[in-house]
Amino acid sequence: DNNNDNTPPKIAETVKTASQLKRQQVQDSRDLVRYETGVTVVEAGRFGSSGYAIRGVDENRVAITVDGLHQAETLSSQGFKELFEGYGNFNNTRNSVEIETLKQAKITKGADSIKVGSGGLGGSVIFETKDARDYLIEKDWHIGYRTGYSTSDNQELHSVTLAGRYKWFDALIIKTKRHGHEIENYDYKIANDGVIGRLREKTDPYKITKDSTLVKFSFQPNESHRFTIMGDIYDLHSEGQDLSYSLQASKTQPDAKNTSTRHTNDSSKRKNYGFSYENYSSNLFWDTLKLSYSEQKITNKARTDDYCDERTCQGPFNPLSNPLGLQLKDGKIVDKEGNPLKVVSKKKTDGSGDYIHTLVDSSNNPYAYPAWDDSTTQSTYWTFKRGRDYWLDCSLFDCDNITYYRPPSSYNSNLVTGTAANSDLEKVTHNGKTYARLTNYNYSIILPNSKGYVDRNYSDRDLNTRTRQLNLDLTKQFSIVNIENTLLYGGALSRTEKSMVNKSGYDGKDPQWWADSFLGMRSGKVLTCETDSNFNGYLCPKEEVFSFLIPVISKNKSIYFNNTMKINDYLSFDLGYRYDRIKYQPNYSSDSPKIPDDMVKELFIPFVGKPLAKLPKEPKWWNYGNPTNPTYLKEKSKYDAAVAENKKIEEQNVEARKQNARDNINYFAQNKKYKAHSYAFTTTIDPTDFIKVQLKYSKGFRAPTSDEVYFTFKHPDFSILPNVNLKPEIAKTQEIALTFYGRHGFITTSAFKTKYNDFIDLKFIGVKNEKNQAGGQARAQDFFNVPKY
Repeated sequence: DNNNDNTPPKIAETVKTASQLKRQQVQDSRDLVRYETGVTVVEAGRFGSSGYAIRGVDENRVAITVDGLHQAETLSSQGFKELFEGYGNFNNTRNSVEIETLKQAKITKGADSIKVGSGGLGGSVIFETKDARDYLIEKDWHIGYRTGYSTSDNQELHSVTLAGRYKWFDALIIKTKRHGHEIENYDYKIANDGVIGRLREKTDPYKITKDSTLVKFSFQPNESHRFTIMGDIYDLHSEGQDLSYSLQASKTQPDAKNTSTRHTNDSSKRKNYGFSYENYSSNLFWDTLKLSYSEQKITNKARTDDYCDERTCQGPFNPLSNPLGLQLKDGKIVDKEGNPLKVVSKKKTDGSGDYIHTLVDSSNNPYAYPAWDDSTTQSTYWTFKRGRDYWLDCSLFDCDNITYYRPPSSYNSNLVTGTAANSDLEKVTHNGKTYARLTNYNYSIILPNSKGYVDRNYSDRDLNTRTRQLNLDLTKQFSIVNIENTLLYGGALSRTEKSMVNKSGYDGKDPQWWADSFLGMRSGKVLTCETDSNFNGYLCPKEEVFSFLIPVISKNKSIYFNNTMKINDYLSFDLGYRYDRIKYQPNYSSDSPKIPDDMVKELFIPFVGKPLAKLPKEPKWWNYGNPTNPTYLKEKSKYDAAVAENKKIEEQNVEARKQNARDNINYFAQNKKYKAHSYAFTTTIDPTDFIKVQLKYSKGFRAPTSDEVYFTFKHPDFSILPNVNLKPEIAKTQEIALTFYGRHGFITTSAFKTKYNDFIDLKFIGVKNEKNQAGGQARAQDFFNVPKY
């Protein structure tokens, strides 16, 4: 533990304690590695940071643990990234931690899986949270408050710490909140905020909040035993707009104006609840023992809503446009002053026979309107809505006193208005509400010329990681032949389930009084969302729940030891070993979000459907004299039987295609096992009181993630095949470090070499001709899979 900044560090290792983090004003993961050579943060656009890059490898190739628990991994499949990453619809990141809750952060560079297991390929970042003992040194209580402000993102920090001890009990509570926005870029304050699309120079606007709660309660009846229960909750929430997003415009109109804006509502939530038992009774097997059990749930959510707002839908493009102020008062449509609507019609002088209609106030003055362009008139913002095409909700409108208008025409040059009689109304009761419409084809009502609601398309995508883990960690110091040994050893059992839940659809938001409230009638029947051919996102919202990944349960068993042997004051050795056994169990069931059939059908197992029967020529009764002719009836019966048989065969084939998709999933969703041996050997030589030489040789590994093994995507342009034969990635590091140190500090220089084997990447494996639904040849498809190198 490098409590003193002047203490020379171990080779390829940096330990930052809480006091150092405070002194360096570390606010996030970027600040944490600000002074670390060869270590940076992986940036993930609107989602913030996504883990660390150490010595050229990043994300899942750098292990991250908090109190011994691995944090959420990204979807490593390069095929998945090629397909989806460019659109920003998945929060495919590694979750963060709250700096204020950390007791220490240990950063290891180079391959080393002794403590972290899978993922320690390029290095590791190991976080340990505080407990009450860190504050209750020679005192029984502590109260702390910390505040701060960061100008880079206008972030405010407020953190409260409470710790106390009473007899055998002690407790710690740390509550931290951060409020900020996007990180300001160069020229942030002078860049034009109104620019939307690929020409935008200013950072997209986001409001970012971070909320952290750490609670620990301990019971220590004596010096030998300590019991602790804890809860660690972290919630990062980001809400904003992707104004620089430029993929809405079609390929045929790359410069077309955007008519919607991407609104984002993302979050990363981590909940960890645990129990631990610590024993300090020194015996033959240990000096300290810690047994801990944890349950952790991490959800990374990406919510994207596309809809009009004040930036992209202005003037007549605004679906809520009503600049003339028409309103509903006491069940009647009136003007902005609350008076009955008054319309003045004037025939055009261009000889077209058309009329110009103008809404006027009580003094016959036309109402002002915003001039969007040269073609905009007052009637751009209101319309004569044909009464038979609009159903009024009688809970809002006075359906017994509907004012109608008959605009002037070539047959009648006068504007006629009046109150509709009961004979001119059609009323329907549906779902406890009464709706009415005008039946006279010539009657209209006046409404704002806009939808009255905002169409919204959305996607809500969750990446879930749930972990249950049992850890046993022991330490023992002993001497053999005057050689001091410090032994760390233990093991772990864990069960992790990774899953994806996608929700996508459309609906309508912000409905106004003139929005359609009823689909209407056809042939005496009430129209439903299934029978109405007109699109209405407000009355007929739609949502689909599906997934691109099968849920997978990962079971991990591991044992490890690390022994430090101090030969004398000049020479010491570190020897570590770890064994991991990992098993993947696909867990796709009827309760899982459905994998779309088209993504997997006929991928490995071909579909062989039952062929349709050949239909005889359909008989026509007029060719037989009359429809009761016995020969006609006999031939018609044969034809109908053949049609019915083909319909039955089609239904069977539809079910068979669904079964084929399930069979293909079962084919590649096989259990998979991995074994890995990791080791590290370090030599430390102190020839003088100011020079230290350290040498290290270590091996680390990363097991393929479940998405790399099982991810499947079938598409006419780009198809991904799973690969259950992947091997773990292996890294071996050789390093030497030379340190000069003294009372005022130290200088370290090092050289290293890392060799990687079985790296996982995406590979083109050829073109395959698929069959179409009729059994013929479709266009060729490019197929890729994930090979090892």
